[in-house]
Amino acid sequence: MAHPTHGERKHFVCTHPLFASDARNVRLGLCIDGFSPFGNFSTPYSCWPVIITVYNLPPWMCMQEPFMFPNMVIPGPKSPGKNIDEYLRPLIDELKILWTTIVQTYDVCKQQNFNMRATLLWTISDFPAHAMLSGWSTHGWLVCSYCMDMTKSFQLLYGRKASWFDCHRQFVPLDHPYRKQAYKFCRGRIENDQPPIRLSGEDVRQRVEGFPDITFGKPRGGRQIRETQSQVDDVIRKLANGLSRVSCYKGYFVNEFKFHTVEYGQSKAITNYGVCVLGSAYSECEVDYYGLLEEIVELEYYGLERGQGKNVERIVENAFQESEALNPQHVSVANDLDGINIISDEEAKEVDLDEFE
Repeated sequence: MAHPTHGERKHFVCTHPLFASDARNVRLGLCIDGFSPFGNFSTPYSCWPVIITVYNLPPWMCMQEPFMFPNMVIPGPKSPGKNIDEYLRPLIDELKILWTTIVQTYDVCKQQNFNMRATLLWTISDFPAHAMLSGWSTHGWLVCSYCMDMTKSFQLLYGRKASWFDCHRQFVPLDHPYRKQAYKFCRGRIENDQPPIRLSGEDVRQRVEGFPDITFGKPRGGRQIRETQSQVDDVIRKLANGLSRVSCYKGYFVNEFKFHTVEYGQSKAITNYGVCVLGSAYSECEVDYYGLLEEIVELEYYGLERGQGKNVERIVENAFQESEALNPQHVSVANDLDGINIISDEEAKEVDLDEFE
C-alpha cells in the first residue's frame, strides 16, 4: 500500500484542481482480501472484508488500525466472484454521492461547517481480488490489466503455462542500469522498449462500445440471461415464466349454482358433482357430454394480478357421451353453464372458492 505523497499525486491535482484546492477533501483507498476465519481445522470457509483507508493522514498514521475503517464483510462460504458488484453496490452509490455532490461537514478545528467531497484514488488487492473488482481475467496470456494486449508474456520451451518474468524492466527509466543487464534477467536480452501507453477516456470508450448488452447480477438458475431487442407482450412474458403453486378446492359457485367434487360429495346427503356440456358434431344431430367433477384447480401465473387473467379455474372431468349409461343419482344436469371449463374475467366475480378451502 502506497501513500499519495509517494505516487502520482500531482497528476490528480492537475486533473481536478477544484477538488485539490481544499485540503479537507477526503482521499480514500479501498482494500479487499479473503481469508478463512476458522483456519485449516474445519470446513473451508472464505470471508471477504472490505476496508477503507483515509490518505489525508500522514503515512505513519493512515496505515494504523484505528484509522482503517471496515465498510462491510462479505460472508462465505465461497468467494463472491464476479457477483461482488452486488455487495459493493451500496458503497459505490455512496462514493458517487460524495464525488458528484457537496456534503455539509463540521470542521472541529475551525468550528464551522464546510462543503466536503471525497474521491476513491485506487483499490489495493491481490490478483484474485483484483480480478473480481475489475472484471479482468487474471489467467492466461492477458493477465496484466495495465499492459493488456501489449504484454510481453511468453511460454517456456518445455512448459505450457504463460510466464511474465521480465515485464517490469520496461517501466524503469531509459538510462537505468537494469535495462543493460542481459544475464541477470532473461539471458541475452536487453530491454529497450518503453512502457505501454496509458489509454485515454476516448480509447476506453472505443474498446467497450462493441460489447454486447450484459445483465448485471447473479444469473437465474445458474445461466446467464441476455436481453434481446424483440418486443414481447408483457402478459405473454409473464405467462412464459410458468405457474406458481397450484391451489385445489373442494367446490365452487357459478351462476348461483353450487358444485363440489366427487370425493367431497360422497358423504353428503345432496350431491351435485355432475355437469352437462352441450356439444356439436359435424352431423346434423348434436351430441351432449356429461362429466363428473374430479378436481378443481386454480392456476396462478407470476406477475399477473387478479382480474388480469391471473386465475384460471380448470375442471378435470370424466366425460361421457349421452348414449352411455350413467346412474342418474350421481348426475345433476346444468344446462346453462356455458364456458364452465374456463372462467373469463367477466364471470370471475360470480365464482366463489373461499367457502370450500
